Amino acid sequence: MTILFNAPRLLFRRSGVLIKVGQRTNIPYIELNKTNLESKSFGSFYLALIIFFHAAGWEFGVYRSLALMAMLLLVLTAAFVSSRPDLAAVRWMRTVLPRCTLVASLVPLLYAVRSASGAFRLTNAIHRVRTFDSLIVGCVILAVFLSVRAPGLRDRPAFRNAVSLVLVGSLLIPLSNIVQGLAGYGLYDIATTTADAARAMWGGLNPYDLPIDISGAEFVHNNAYSGYKYLPTMAIFYGVFGFFLGIRGIVTANIILYVAMAVAIFCLCRRLAGQASWLAVTLFLCTPINSVESLADGATDIAPVFFVLMAFLLWGRSSFLAGILIGLSISMKPVPGIFAATLCIPLNRAEWWRYLLGIVVGALPALPYLVWSPNSFIDNVFFFNMIRPPDTTTWRYYAPAWAGQVAMMASLLAFAGLTVWCLVARAGLLARLYAFFAVTVAVLLAAPSDHDNYAIWWTPVLVILLGTLGARPSEPEKGARDLARSSEARGRGPLACAFYAASARWPLTSSPSDPAETRTVSPSFTLPSRIYPASTFCRLRWITRFSGRAPYTGS
Repeated sequence: MTILFNAPRLLFRRSGVLIKVGQRTNIPYIELNKTNLESKSFGSFYLALIIFFHAAGWEFGVYRSLALMAMLLLVLTAAFVSSRPDLAAVRWMRTVLPRCTLVASLVPLLYAVRSASGAFRLTNAIHRVRTFDSLIVGCVILAVFLSVRAPGLRDRPAFRNAVSLVLVGSLLIPLSNIVQGLAGYGLYDIATTTADAARAMWGGLNPYDLPIDISGAEFVHNNAYSGYKYLPTMAIFYGVFGFFLGIRGIVTANIILYVAMAVAIFCLCRRLAGQASWLAVTLFLCTPINSVESLADGATDIAPVFFVLMAFLLWGRSSFLAGILIGLSISMKPVPGIFAATLCIPLNRAEWWRYLLGIVVGALPALPYLVWSPNSFIDNVFFFNMIRPPDTTTWRYYAPAWAGQVAMMASLLAFAGLTVWCLVARAGLLARLYAFFAVTVAVLLAAPSDHDNYAIWWTPVLVILLGTLGARPSEPEKGARDLARSSEARGRGPLACAFYAASARWPLTSSPSDPAETRTVSPSFTLPSRIYPASTFCRLRWITRFSGRAPYTGS
């Protein structure tokens, strides 16, 4: 074992390059401290659920719905546990989490033994999850379990090298799918029709008037829906790569977007938590469905989702650029860009016109084809998704029609309600990511189909939420500072002050990490009811504790 861990050090020393394997500052291992207990534990549960629902029959619509509801319950439970550590039930749960992590590690390992069937197969096992994918995921969860249960191992170089090896080994999941995707066989219709639409555009033709998607027309029994089913920016973006590389250009573009999305996840976690988080990136790499769909099958959903993540990253920093990214996402595929459009609205109303202008600029590539053939464009892009019957990937296939309609109305109402809450409560970036995940999952639960590539819509956001559990931002978000400035300029009435104080108790809203930054200002000409903070939301304790004038802790 000693020779195995010292071999890389000896190899690089012989070549004249000294790499200190095992040094704490040079290896990006999972942080072994108690503040990340929730992230590591619930991240392990997430990986176990991803593998379990593949093994249980992912194609069956009822299982897909159960998987989505389990993911939603997982996130809500994780947020509750990380935000209420003082409750007795939560303290008990924190003692149980490490033991549950060991149970979670057994799920992918047992699945790997079952799918191997006596021979180690590198090909797909039960529904698109390879045997070694499950082995890697199981090793990652085991490493997390050992780091939680035996924190003394962090000082042992052998254990640190093993953890680093597991993290590097997670790269084998996307790398194996890259090899399969570059072979150019078995690409999805979303990839092939996008390539055909790009060729039509280069030839000066309208892809919405051409019979590009024959299977779609047969699905609804109407030849008017045989055109391209996505918006023009999708074909334009991938057409640039396809012009030079052919059909492999689709996979090449997805490889670039996959790496860029991992970087975006890392940057978002660092902005939310104030420190680097390799756990979220590891969870993203260890999600087989993402790499299989994007890198092996050429699903183009990764492009609009990447622009959505970048828009969230720029939220509160550049409203115009965030609007452009949302517009580009919508002009590729309406969903999930439409969900993010309302959740990325700036806090400062003076920035709204810049944000809307950015959306219009980003959506401009779709305008010429809408003007060119409006009927074909609207039929294939919008009406097709409204009239398509439910398929076997959703519970609606086995339920009466009215149940699906009620579910869809309920999901849209939830979308509208969360949008209004984010605007009125002036929610922070983390709260908006939670809202985006909840809306996306709710709509998919009520949608007439839930295909494999739709998992790319919510898994990147989910790993960000799990990777930042229990972490507080190192500084207040820019939106909170804008709110503070506007509060000082205008003041707030008693109803608004009470509302914002109540919303400040919600753990998902932005709040400064240093309590000293929050100070109550009450000038002599201000009524006792106009109590507001100088840096963030009103605090409920100032309203309930004092019945008269608030103390002058700052002026």
